[in-house]
Amino acid sequence: MVAVYNFVTVKEEPKDPNEYGDQRSPWLELSFQQSKRYVKLDRVDIHKTYKDGPHYLIGVNLSSDPFRILIPQKSDGDALMITPWVDNTIFNQIKRGMKVFEVPYLCKGCGLAKARYGPFELTVSKEAVNYFIDTRLGTVDGTHNISISGFAARAQDAEPVTIGDNLYMVAFMDINNDGIVNHAEYEFYKITLD
Repeated sequence: MVAVYNFVTVKEEPKDPNEYGDQRSPWLELSFQQSKRYVKLDRVDIHKTYKDGPHYLIGVNLSSDPFRILIPQKSDGDALMITPWVDNTIFNQIKRGMKVFEVPYLCKGCGLAKARYGPFELTVSKEAVNYFIDTRLGTVDGTHNISISGFAARAQDAEPVTIGDNLYMVAFMDINNDGIVNHAEYEFYKITLD
């Protein structure tokens, strides 16, 4: 099977930062915008490290400014779940074929429902998930538009959290609503905070 990705390889920085265009991740089609410009996505092949097939670590460099996560609408009942953490151990906790609620941070009752309207802080926790549904997705013209003001630690977690320059994030969407983690329903990200 040959996979085609929407990544752009740029050897030098473009003169116009919007020159990166609307880059999207390979499975969920997430893109990031900051200061009204698309953020360049980098890809690192990690399928040898993670036994769940050819998943890729998607690199995203962000400043401390607010940013947006954009994703095409898949259905009327879309729900996007995002879990950022301080290291890549969260990648080993989700595998194709698992029931969604067997994933430790996607379990029933682990959802952190945000206010109905953004901007939102992404809570950094391996015990909970940032849960975006309905108005929290901010859907306009068939694209979900989630405004993020920054990252915050969750005080009630068993393990104290210090947010450093790098965060590791899992994005998940049960696209076919079968309650099973399927290959094209989750992605791994490394967020570098400048």
